[in-house]
Amino acid sequence: MRRRYALLATVAATVVAACSPYDFSAPVSSLDAKAKALDSAVSAGHQQLVSDVSTAYQRSLIARRAIVVVSGCNKIVDPRLKEPTDEEARAPVSREPATTASRAPRQPCGVYLPADNGKPFRDRSPIVPELADAVKALTDYTAGLAAVTNAKDRADYDSAVSDLASTVSSLVSEAGGVGAAAGAAVKAGINLLGWIVGTALDIQRFNTLKAAVNEMNTPVRKGKPFNVVVMAIAQQVRTLAQQRRELLQDDITALKASLGPQISEETYRLRLADVNAMSAALDALNQSSVSEAANALMLAHLQLVLAVNSSNPNIQNLTNTLKALGDKASALQTALSTASSAKPASSHNKGS
Repeated sequence: MRRRYALLATVAATVVAACSPYDFSAPVSSLDAKAKALDSAVSAGHQQLVSDVSTAYQRSLIARRAIVVVSGCNKIVDPRLKEPTDEEARAPVSREPATTASRAPRQPCGVYLPADNGKPFRDRSPIVPELADAVKALTDYTAGLAAVTNAKDRADYDSAVSDLASTVSSLVSEAGGVGAAAGAAVKAGINLLGWIVGTALDIQRFNTLKAAVNEMNTPVRKGKPFNVVVMAIAQQVRTLAQQRRELLQDDITALKASLGPQISEETYRLRLADVNAMSAALDALNQSSVSEAANALMLAHLQLVLAVNSSNPNIQNLTNTLKALGDKASALQTALSTASSAKPASSHNKGS
């Protein structure tokens, strides 16, 4: 019996030495960071698009020397204090905190045309639910990989595996596969060795990582689940970028038409600065590539798949791809969020 335990321990140590999850800790954490950067790019791009609309409105007021009203400044959101009841304490609480996005549309405190007084702001280009869901699913998946890879003890591991299996199941189902089977594959572990040798947690972490990325790389009806979600995000982000391009092009055309000898030098300088700022933002959008970032993300995941299935994984290759992915994601975020005004609410009203 002792020989059997010794043999099992030797086999386990050999497996862990060849395929330790610690070999993948840094690249998996990096993959998670890059997915979160894509999430940030989407949020920043949308916020800047909303800002562009507001800035364009302010420019139109200035150009028309419009009579305006100040509106939306007397509505204070401050619910009354109340002690919670036992029933409220027992009621289910959403894991997601309430956000301003979930509130009814309102008119922010600001300056408006009299005809717009009291009209609530409506986001003309909101982040569509499909994009929000896809980005959350992607970041949940990469965060799950990182949590499993970095689990410090059995409790951490069990919790991480449960969350990861649920996410993989959902993504495989969305891609047209059998989600339940994929989730079960992620949860499978080497329980026999787990009760015999101390290296079992390392083995189980590696096998869970391997099972998860393999399930996400196995083609189903719509394609490989990981690629399906990344390409869905890329399509939506491309739409977001195009909406901003069109808005910037319209604003550049309108503001450029107002330039000429009929206005003061100071006004000319201010308007020209804004045209230059919008042109720089438009150029950054034109030079950035959603596809390049998405392609690099899919390549990094495939390299991770190949690495976990290899007895001699090429970690450096994966690391290099992740670095390139980081550069592309950063460039995309910068392009989507570059300000389109030389100064907030540009002072075009100086001079005539």
